[in-house]
Amino acid sequence: ISLVAKYVDRGSMVYLVSAPVKRSTIAITQALSLISGILILVLYGTVVEIVFAQALFPDQIVISELLSLNLGLFALHIFIGSVCFLCSCAFSDLKLASGFGAGIPILMYIFQMLANMGGSVENFKYLTFFTLFDPEGLASNEPSALLSALVLLIGSLILYAISVAVFSKKDLHI
Repeated sequence: ISLVAKYVDRGSMVYLVSAPVKRSTIAITQALSLISGILILVLYGTVVEIVFAQALFPDQIVISELLSLNLGLFALHIFIGSVCFLCSCAFSDLKLASGFGAGIPILMYIFQMLANMGGSVENFKYLTFFTLFDPEGLASNEPSALLSALVLLIGSLILYAISVAVFSKKDLHI
């Protein structure tokens, strides 16, 4: 969340902006650092899962299903990261950026929990992006689950592009 807003809020963005580097380059670099961090975490988790599954339950895990599931998880995390990054680029105040950047995914998670209860609140599933993550479908390589993960990836690319555009046009007041 603080990839951009922290530097603007503390005034250190003036050093980055005064360098002969485009604002879009600064924003893209920050976005790529976020994406690479998420990728490293998901890869690390995947390796740990495979190692422990093979050690504790040999021949009981289908690696291709695990990889498919973790690719969908990566898409979900990239999307959540793009929401947070957009908030970081849109708000100059770190408190606002953190509040909205964390608040939106938390609200979406609450909507998903309500939708999972069923009954009259089941329609909350249409208000959250967590509905696009289908672990069972990904593990069984269902086309709809793979398409949903692709939608998350495309949505995240759109949000990252909007974030870069917002930061590039932003009046920084520094």
